[in-house]
Amino acid sequence: MINSLKKWSSMTSKFTPIEKAKSNKYQLLINKFHKDPKAVWADVRLIKKEMSIAKKLFNLYSDIFFWINLQLSFKLNSLAWFLRKDGKEILRFEFNKQKILRNKKSKKIQLSETKYGKDVEIQIKPKTTFEFLGYAKNKEIN
Repeated sequence: MINSLKKWSSMTSKFTPIEKAKSNKYQLLINKFHKDPKAVWADVRLIKKEMSIAKKLFNLYSDIFFWINLQLSFKLNSLAWFLRKDGKEILRFEFNKQKILRNKKSKKIQLSETKYGKDVEIQIKPKTTFEFLGYAKNKEIN
């Protein structure tokens, strides 16, 4: 009995635990925007419904970074909200906003080698009594 347990434990140590599968882009939409994604994954009919809606949404806006960066202030009962008038307006607005922000190039500021104006020396006032008496590390002892 003990030998069989040792044999079993040595066999199981060779196997590595199964890693959790990565979610695809449609599952990303469901997990990110749905109010209760666990309820969706528990019901086969809801999975089919939400996955088909997610596919339609990806056909409209296929950029994965758009969906990752999209932020809503509320959670949805269904992804079908994006197919309604309000949802389509928000998607169009956010897509255009992200497109503008990505394409916006920052201006390069060229600095010249010549100096303009005079150098200003700033006198630091003593902050503590120790500095006031001149015993600070930066100053020489009088």
